[in-house]
Amino acid sequence: MYSLAWLVVVGVIGAVLGGWLGHLVARVRSKAGERIEDLEAELESARGEISEYRREVFDQFTETARKFRSLDESYNDLHRQLAKSASLLCGEAVGPLLEAPDPVVNEPDETDDETEADGEVPILVAEVSEPAPTNGESVAEAERAPRRADGPV
Repeated sequence: MYSLAWLVVVGVIGAVLGGWLGHLVARVRSKAGERIEDLEAELESARGEISEYRREVFDQFTETARKFRSLDESYNDLHRQLAKSASLLCGEAVGPLLEAPDPVVNEPDETDDETEADGEVPILVAEVSEPAPTNGESVAEAERAPRRADGPV
């Protein structure tokens, strides 16, 4: 059926094609491996840069906090000096005016979140003790009307 020469030629061609195909696959894999190694090195470099940046940010905020603490202490020293000088020069008449103010602690609540996010200052409204006339009532009629417990004061 087949001659030995044909079998040898087909075997040699198959070996050449197999070797060439194996070389091609190995080359593609080596390029992919090199690319993976390059990406891993780039990732480690980026992680190092981010770590360095975080450390710098932490250091900057720490330094800012230290300077604010120093500024607060300086203002307290200045206030004490002014209070001492005023009491020495003006007597006890200015004593209550120069007492250290109570520290104001501004604790945000749920309603302040929206205004602070927009950068707007919340507006405080004082309550009115007199009832306002409604629906054409006079002030006297509004005062005589019974107040509801759940209504406005």
